Amino acid sequence: MNRRGTTLVELAVVLTVLGIVGFIVGSLLYEGIRAYTLTQRRDEALERLRLAVARASRHLREAHSPQEIGTATASVFCYNTVDGRTLSFRLQGSEFIMEEPSSCPGSAGVVLASGVSNAPGMAGAFAYLLADNSVAESPSSTWDIRGVLLALRATVGGEEVVLRTQIALRNLP
Repeated sequence: MNRRGTTLVELAVVLTVLGIVGFIVGSLLYEGIRAYTLTQRRDEALERLRLAVARASRHLREAHSPQEIGTATASVFCYNTVDGRTLSFRLQGSEFIMEEPSSCPGSAGVVLASGVSNAPGMAGAFAYLLADNSVAESPSSTWDIRGVLLALRATVGGEEVVLRTQIALRNLP
């Protein structure tokens, strides 16, 4: 007997196999797109942090003597530059801000990075390397400061991106 066509069982088996293959391919595509999106967001957050830290580092190196450091706390660093300007960096809420007020702290400044917070294990954005090689978040005397640790964190898609740097203040003893 020669039959032409397919039975209902054969059609059901083919549709089941195609459904399984389609589900697997769809899952792989979804995971790939999700991973790509998360990586893009993480890269954007890291770049935002990198630009803020680079700009802050460039300016922080201008502190020219311990007596010119006005404020050195975990969330604020204020100092006078070699050319006599007063600069202040602070972590306020979710913004890392640079300001050039007439006196520290003061008016609104330039937001270097938004959506940031202090890094894990730090009370603020700053910690200070002291003359005795210890680290303090609020040194008792600005005369002891030899360097600045700057650490910022951005959270993207439930994952943290942390950037830390150590800044040598080039004009200090």
